[in-house]
Amino acid sequence: MGGQAGNPAAESFDVSELEIVELGTTTPNNMVDEGEDFQLRARIEGSGSVWNNLKTTDHVVKAQFYAEGMGPGVPDHTFGADVFLDISADDFWIESDPVSVAEEGIYRCGVVVTIWDDAAANPWIGWLGYNEDCVLQVNPHEE
Repeated sequence: MGGQAGNPAAESFDVSELEIVELGTTTPNNMVDEGEDFQLRARIEGSGSVWNNLKTTDHVVKAQFYAEGMGPGVPDHTFGADVFLDISADDFWIESDPVSVAEEGIYRCGVVVTIWDDAAANPWIGWLGYNEDCVLQVNPHEE
């Protein structure tokens, strides 16, 4: 979905998909039981000469997963710690730690992805991507 790069005509960086996967499965599922463990996973895509340079140096993507409660009384959630992953290809997935939601409700899930250089004094290098195209229903009767 959203992404930006220094020169959009020559470079590409995008968080193109965000989905929910119950632990022990590989098929996306947007409905889970209260307290059931699941992971969020985001697909990262990049191209261009700057992206190729990032792949061959010490740069990583940093993903921050979250959910916004939709409707009265549905709380927001931050899903686990920030996740860091080497930039290994032009198209790859990054996953959250296993998470769960104890409160029934509808949630808009999202991820913010930035590019980092852990060796630098100021590690964030200025590329930002995000995706909020994922809705989760937490329902005690899901099976």
